[in-house]
Amino acid sequence: MRLRVVTKNITQTLALSKIIAREADAFRRTNRNHALVIGLTGGLGSGKTAFVQGFAKALGIREKVRSPSFLIIKRYIIPKQRGALFHIDCFRLKGHRELTALGFDEILQDPTHIVMIEWAERVRTFLPRQTLWVTFRNAPHRNWRCIMFHTAA
Repeated sequence: MRLRVVTKNITQTLALSKIIAREADAFRRTNRNHALVIGLTGGLGSGKTAFVQGFAKALGIREKVRSPSFLIIKRYIIPKQRGALFHIDCFRLKGHRELTALGFDEILQDPTHIVMIEWAERVRTFLPRQTLWVTFRNAPHRNWRCIMFHTAA
C-alpha cells in the first residue's frame, strides 16, 4: 500500500491523523497477534508529534501529548476500551538494544496496543514487517506537508 497526501496547515494534518486513527483502531481490534506499529519518519519540525497528538485525540485520549524525547516511551490509556497508545521517540537512541531494555518486546506482544514511533528509521530492522510507515516532508509552500503512507507487507 502507498498513499501520498499534502496538507496545507496544521488543522489539515490533525484532521488526517484523526481519520488514520479511526481506521487504525478498527484494524487493531480485528484478529491480530501483536501490537499495531506505526513508524514515523521525517526531519525536525516536520509534523510527527502533531500527527500523534491528533491521533491520540481521535482515540479519546484527553491527556496532553508531547514528544517523549527524554522519557523515550510514554503510555496513554485508550478510554472506554482495552488497550494503550505508546508514543516512542527514538531520536536519542543509538539502536534497538536500548529500546529492548525499556520493555519494547513486551509492548509489541500485546495486540491491544498501538505503538507510534518517532524517528523509527533508527530501529527499522527491529520493527515488525507489518509496520505502517508514515513519512513527513516539508512541501514547497510554507506550512504545507507531504505525508506518505506505506507498508512493506
